[in-house]
Amino acid sequence: MPAHAWLMAPVIAAYLLAAGCYFAEVFFQREGCAARGRGLLIAAAVLQGAALVGHSVASPQFFNMLEASTIVVWLVVVAFLLLERRVRMTAAGVFVTPLAFLISVSMLGLPAGHVPQDLDKRWLWPHLGVLVLGITALGLAVCCALVYLTSEHVLKSKHGVRALRYFPSLDTADRLVVCLTAFGLSMLTAGIATGVLWSYALDRPAPWTEPRTLLSLGAWLLFATYLFVRQVMGWQGSRAKWVIVAGFGLLVLTMIGYRVAA
Repeated sequence: MPAHAWLMAPVIAAYLLAAGCYFAEVFFQREGCAARGRGLLIAAAVLQGAALVGHSVASPQFFNMLEASTIVVWLVVVAFLLLERRVRMTAAGVFVTPLAFLISVSMLGLPAGHVPQDLDKRWLWPHLGVLVLGITALGLAVCCALVYLTSEHVLKSKHGVRALRYFPSLDTADRLVVCLTAFGLSMLTAGIATGVLWSYALDRPAPWTEPRTLLSLGAWLLFATYLFVRQVMGWQGSRAKWVIVAGFGLLVLTMIGYRVAA
């Protein structure tokens, strides 16, 4: 097994342990656990970055959907660590770490999704590049949406109010969801458009009937619906945030679908 492959085992373990640390501090008031979780995330990010560099050197097929999924996880973790330094976002670690763990595990044992050598790859980098940026932003958006939903539930139920010191204000969480979703949707739109153009440039069958394309379009529609009801109709409550959660769920299924179909 290549070195870059076995590096992923401690990375996945670190994500799982970090999830436990963040959960213990936020919901059980175990002081210092979040700091340990942060240390585990930093170590995981370093190892995962090394694994990505190792794979890019060893594999002539880089960059495919496996690497794209791995880069998404890495970027979400790094972005969270940077965001946590500027905003009171410790509670988001409760959602970022399981997300990183689950996406990483869901990719295990599936085909790598290599692009055939005879295909024109001029569209590959812009297509997967904007998709990586879009899914990263939307991954952070769904974590912020879950932070909003949890904080709102605690405020309404009056149970576990001490945990609110780890949460941003509802207004801050809402603004983050809107900004991240807007950026992520624009990148997702560009990714879908370049994918369609790539198919037509290769004289390949129209992708509209493929399940993974339909899942992508379904996710796009949900995110667009969220922005419409939030910005035009003024919905700011939990119902709108659940649309983000559903949309990202479809995106994860799309990522898995690209590898299964490879």
